[in-house]
Amino acid sequence: MVRILLIVLLTGGVSCFAQRGENRYILREIPASYRLPGLISASATFAPSMGIGDGLNSYHLHGFAEYHLSRNVSLKSDSYLLLNRPLVTFYNDEMFRSYFGAFYHLNNNEIGGNWDVKFGLLPGVTYLKRTPWITGEDEDAFTRSLAPSVSLAVGFDYYVWTYFHFFSQVSYVHSNVRGLPNGSQQLDEIIFSAGLGFQIPTRR
Repeated sequence: MVRILLIVLLTGGVSCFAQRGENRYILREIPASYRLPGLISASATFAPSMGIGDGLNSYHLHGFAEYHLSRNVSLKSDSYLLLNRPLVTFYNDEMFRSYFGAFYHLNNNEIGGNWDVKFGLLPGVTYLKRTPWITGEDEDAFTRSLAPSVSLAVGFDYYVWTYFHFFSQVSYVHSNVRGLPNGSQQLDEIIFSAGLGFQIPTRR
């Protein structure tokens, strides 16, 4: 009788140990994803640039607003206001670039989707008020110009909270301004921008 009892206890203990071993689970916290469809983000930052044709540096105020249609596609508006140029040029007074287009996002993961690499194509316009040229005793009449423009952009964002993220972007902007006394002028630049962005989720 004692032997039977010992055999039952040993068998039950091994069986319980085996069950515990088979049912062993590892609990891991899933990080929250702050980059969601329906997100509206915006910010403004100081953006230096380099001219393609002349190699001169300029400084702009870059403002943007972006709406995420899905994890892969967003609509974005980029605007650049010229603040300063170290060397005086014919358009040193005023220049404003405005673009609107779409971005394609590489990261579409729901888990771990807080980093974001994106590529964008944004058509737009360039407005400039150039410094008047003296021709004889009078200033020439060609002081303001409006030209079509296009921007090709690459961005990297990292979302760290529900309401803000870090962003960076490199944009190649192309404009060909016509109607100037010496012919058309190509105003191509590479613009660099980075900073803190803010967002509001609009979908639950």
